[in-house]
Amino acid sequence: GTLQAPGRLVDFINYRLYHLSRVAMAASGLHLRAGAGVSRREWRMLAFLGEQPGTRLTELAASAGLDKVLASRAVHG
Repeated sequence: GTLQAPGRLVDFINYRLYHLSRVAMAASGLHLRAGAGVSRREWRMLAFLGEQPGTRLTELAASAGLDKVLASRAVHG
């Protein structure tokens, strides 16, 4: 058949993937907070540090996709 332009926002696959990603991220955040007492940001940083111990804060922020200020707050509480 012929491809048709989506008529509504929810018909766009990009929108559906974006929405699914947001729902999954929210659920994982709740799960991490309840199970381990950490935020997704803190978990992400711990995961990177676990794989690359001794990583400098600037490298950690870049690897984890975080702003340096947010990374510093997560490290220093």
